[in-house]
Amino acid sequence: MPKKAAELSNAKVKSLANTPVIGFHPVGGTGAEGLALQVKSENAASWVLKVTVGAKRREIGLGSFPSVSLKTARELAVNLRKEVQQGIDPIEKRKADRSASLAKDQVAKTFKELANDYTRKLSKDYKGKSVVQRIQKVENQLEQYVYPVIGDLLPSDIDLPHIEKILDPLWHPDKAKVLKVETANRIRLHIEKILDLAKVRKLREGDNPARWKGNLDHVYTKQSKLAPVTHRAALEVDALTKFISQLRRENSVSSRILEFQILTAVRPGEARAAKWDHIDLDKKLWTIPGDEMKSGLKHVVPLYNRLVQLLEAQTRDS
Repeated sequence: MPKKAAELSNAKVKSLANTPVIGFHPVGGTGAEGLALQVKSENAASWVLKVTVGAKRREIGLGSFPSVSLKTARELAVNLRKEVQQGIDPIEKRKADRSASLAKDQVAKTFKELANDYTRKLSKDYKGKSVVQRIQKVENQLEQYVYPVIGDLLPSDIDLPHIEKILDPLWHPDKAKVLKVETANRIRLHIEKILDLAKVRKLREGDNPARWKGNLDHVYTKQSKLAPVTHRAALEVDALTKFISQLRRENSVSSRILEFQILTAVRPGEARAAKWDHIDLDKKLWTIPGDEMKSGLKHVVPLYNRLVQLLEAQTRDS
């Protein structure tokens, strides 16, 4: 056990400050272990509490002496030690409290507030009918994994340990949990973009702690190695002709839509949502407006004879 410091009196503390002996001077006191008077020079002394939080050694400033008295310093030390016993990191708590206070005064935005700006921009960038679901998925992931850790922090206070705290449970889960590397990588990318936005708005400086290349790639194994992509089964080229022949013998709307999709090479949703207003059988063209495409660009599909036959076989009410 470490040696317990002797409990110094007010007179002794004043003497240390007035006849300066440069360095840290433990002052002791029940529950205030680790409290010291740091003397830098004559009339330049301040209180420092040394504590261990998890595996981290922290030095927490409690104010200058004599502005903060010995009694007050001991009371502050006792309260901070209680927080540490509850698993709270006083320095991280101060950052969160400061961030929340600044945000409340509208001096700066918290990460969560900036993330709301980011998702609003995404709603303009994403195109097609799935935009609502896309934005909702991003918001749900941020709410579940990110905001509990850094939601109330200012972007300028966010650093690599915060990113690791978010990603570790997904990238390196214990045996009872499922590896979620793809989810982790998507979350990392969103955090990176939000912090980039913060830098553009002059809300933070320095490197982006969520950047992959030259940063997190030294911390985590690549997704492709941990969770290799498994492609869905596909027909061999030689089997395609037989499959189309079988498909054409099926007398159903779904079989006609599937053939239409195969022959036009569009997404399933685009084939199902095809509208007569967008189809010109005389010119043999199907024009999908940009606001219905993921890319946001107009897409023109040539309709050769078999596609025209499929369309003419359908009533315009279908």
